[in-house]
Amino acid sequence: MTRLKLMLSVVSLLLIAGCELEQTTPDADATESADGVVWVDVVEDSAVDNGVDPCALDTDDDGIPDCEDDDDDNDEIPDFVDICPLTFDPDQEDEDDDEIGDLCDPDDDNDGIPDEEDLCPFDADPEGQPQLDSDDDGKGDSCDDDDDNDGLVDQIDPCPKDFSPVPADLDGDGIPNACDDDRDGDGVTNSWDNCKDDFNPDQLDTDNDWKGNACDTDDDNDAKPDVIDNCPMLFNPVQCDIDGDGIGSDCDNDREGDFAPDDNDNCPVFHNEDQLDSDGDGMGDPCDDDIDGDGVFNFEDPCDYVVGAVGCDDEDADGLEEDEDNCPLFPNPLQGDLDDDGVGDPCDDDIDGDDIMNEDDNCRWIAGITGDADGDGLGDACDFDMDNDVIQNSADNCPLDFNPTQQDTDFDGMGNQCDDDDDKDSILDELDNCPKFYNPTQDDMDGDGIGDSCDPKFTYLNI
Repeated sequence: MTRLKLMLSVVSLLLIAGCELEQTTPDADATESADGVVWVDVVEDSAVDNGVDPCALDTDDDGIPDCEDDDDDNDEIPDFVDICPLTFDPDQEDEDDDEIGDLCDPDDDNDGIPDEEDLCPFDADPEGQPQLDSDDDGKGDSCDDDDDNDGLVDQIDPCPKDFSPVPADLDGDGIPNACDDDRDGDGVTNSWDNCKDDFNPDQLDTDNDWKGNACDTDDDNDAKPDVIDNCPMLFNPVQCDIDGDGIGSDCDNDREGDFAPDDNDNCPVFHNEDQLDSDGDGMGDPCDDDIDGDGVFNFEDPCDYVVGAVGCDDEDADGLEEDEDNCPLFPNPLQGDLDDDGVGDPCDDDIDGDDIMNEDDNCRWIAGITGDADGDGLGDACDFDMDNDVIQNSADNCPLDFNPTQQDTDFDGMGNQCDDDDDKDSILDELDNCPKFYNPTQDDMDGDGIGDSCDPKFTYLNI
């Protein structure tokens, strides 16, 4: 049973305000004190809570039992308007407007998650969604101003869920790699790009291993790394090289090294520099089993180069009498003599007549010393791969510079290795503050020598 205080002055105010109060007669338990306070003993369900008599409690230790104290927590806010009557709460804050003050509300944001379990007790999480804490700092994303804990507040962080304190931006598009869906800027999204960090819009993948040639160290998947593979684009685990020129026979357009491309060579598997074809049948003499075309196989023909001969005074059997032959000991039916010195090429120890013996001449069919860019002993003038990058000169975008990847940033047909302006912005690479990114104005906001177009710091400053 609780004693309720009825202040006559309050009743008087209500009457003055025009309120009609129904006259009630206190029961036998009502008493009036000397100061005009009417005390009424009322039986309430809450009079005894869990066996504790409220009249035995004094929350604020002011010597007045709670059942008689009109401000149980002594915060100078009467209990009947106090949203936390038993908790000292002068500020009366109520985040979720549920009329229960934050200091005594077990769920301040009213999201159904008790404050003691709520990572954001004052910010309601979306209904039906789990609490997120991207950086595991104990503060939920809903109330964390730096979700990835990288020192950049979410409001200016281009990747608010990905840790990137100094955003790297591979393609210089202003979007850090961490949240760029095409970080190499080749027009192919990362999820489909077979070389996510290497610009390769053509997505060339010779061995179909889902790793593009631009980033694959073994393009033909023959277990030979491209840097030592004599046919990096063609499967050839045996690495056969008939002419020993460093280009595998499987991809060499001059397999026997006679300086006649195989597709025009009348004897592609035998050395046949002069392309001699005595009987004109389209098959070069070194691989023709009937050189003179007389129907008698060479091994039965006494004179391979003389049609129908029964016998002949021709020691080299090239169809020429020795006193008329400019090379009597070696077959030379066409009497080839490149330098016109009277000595046929097959037996001339200086074929091109440049006073450099054949064994010392890096290009014996062209007079004069020629450069040797790749140092393979074969002069550039007669070397089908002058830079030894296993790409024939005719197809090489830098024929004198080793560049097996053939990277060409500005697609001008000249590889980066030999292009002095890779991005085609009319600024030479050696002077360009972003040599791989088109930036003719050379803007550099922070003055660090790295142009804004390729400066990862500029991304943050610009934001």
